[in-house]
Amino acid sequence: MLSRGISVPILLAAFIANRYYYIFINMFTFSDVVLLARKIAVGILLTLIPFVLIAGGIWLAWKLFI
Repeated sequence: MLSRGISVPILLAAFIANRYYYIFINMFTFSDVVLLARKIAVGILLTLIPFVLIAGGIWLAWKLFI
């Protein structure tokens, strides 16, 4: 991960066979979280574009021909 910014250690606890085990992720900086959020937002937008185009085409065909 990026080494800039404030280090935010994240400790995840999971219940498996021998009670608990811990996964420690050491270096998640604030800029990493922002970058991840931006990538998720762009992915959602790029996924929605084809659906909007298809819905618009269906609407236009409906208006023109029916």
